[in-house]
Amino acid sequence: MALFLDAGGDPRASATRLADVLAVYGAIGDAAFGNPPGFALRKATAAVSFARIAGSEPDECDAIYFAGIMHAIGAIGNPAFRKGERLSDRHARMESWDTPAMGARVCEELAPLPRPTADLVRWQAECWDGTGYPDQLRWHGIPQSAMILAVADAFTRAAEPEDALATVAMQSGRAFSPEIARAFTMWFHMAGGEPTPVEPPIDALVNVRPDTAASLIDAIADRIDAHNGVEGRWRRVERLAQQAGTILGLDATEAANLSIAVRFYGSGEIAEDELSEASFDPLARLGIDDRASHAAAAAS
Repeated sequence: MALFLDAGGDPRASATRLADVLAVYGAIGDAAFGNPPGFALRKATAAVSFARIAGSEPDECDAIYFAGIMHAIGAIGNPAFRKGERLSDRHARMESWDTPAMGARVCEELAPLPRPTADLVRWQAECWDGTGYPDQLRWHGIPQSAMILAVADAFTRAAEPEDALATVAMQSGRAFSPEIARAFTMWFHMAGGEPTPVEPPIDALVNVRPDTAASLIDAIADRIDAHNGVEGRWRRVERLAQQAGTILGLDATEAANLSIAVRFYGSGEIAEDELSEASFDPLARLGIDDRASHAAAAAS
């Protein structure tokens, strides 16, 4: 837990710290969208492994990695997933279609990310136009990197690697262009369906200041509270927690850990149907069981 400690002016340490925060952001987006834990990281790894065999340039692979990590962050705050929304299934489905565009806008505001990242977050959902007809006219307008991410998504969602191979082959000429489907088949047989481990491309992050990670953590915490319908909660809890910490004599490391815990506690509620505050029951010790389960989810 060194996110708030002084990096000593080392730009690489600041970039590494920011990459860690982006990975956490992606995990929270997965939780909001309903993906299993670790989905974004597995998707990013598979996409880069596939892209390298498909002939993508190194800078394209860097953008693909971060777009894979951030692919679902548009779900945070989307009305289809936000707490307290009472939408019909049809309305919720329509709202969920805006998830990629909302995520792209968030990525566009994150200056350190490679510039193509936002476009890829948006475009990776454009392999199918929703009409039921092949979207052939648009295949050549969709960046290859975005189609690689779409295939990686299908691969990551498959129960078994062989299922992904069959799915992509069946959707060749429909959801995926034939060229990308052929490249995926080649990658699958060359790699044995096992993505190569990928290190976060921290050198691709630009204009990273020592305070960038801390500022992003605050922004994530604000989005979590807004998503949960309790805007500003972490800031109120932070004030009270730090006052208590001062009285108890917490040292700098303990105070930093406390600050992070305060900001990310709400992430444990992001995938739940209701907040702890909404589930209080005088006969159940003021919802302590719910609070404990939310805290465990946030810690995870």
